[in-house]
Amino acid sequence: YFSSISVWYHMFGDGMGSLNLEIMSHFEPVCTGLVSTVSTSLVFVLDDSASVSADSWRGMYITISGETRIILKYSSTRQVTIDSSFSFNSISAGSAYLVSRKL
Repeated sequence: YFSSISVWYHMFGDGMGSLNLEIMSHFEPVCTGLVSTVSTSLVFVLDDSASVSADSWRGMYITISGETRIILKYSSTRQVTIDSSFSFNSISAGSAYLVSRKL
């Protein structure tokens, strides 16, 4: 995933030109969906769009309401255990999530 930025510049004298940059994102999206059920602030279950392969997302990142946490455990029943609680009050069923991996 790249973003492109073009910058025009003018230097004193006759110098003019452009500079084009491609910036690679640090994270690659893997899956999006909704939280299905919540057990605790650290443990919750994802909806049917999530993988059913145990440990397939262990070490990846999950983002909910703009905050990102590391997935410590992931089960074949789509149960996620994260490294620390989110700062907002609580995760609720129906909260949107994004799972991503670091590039």
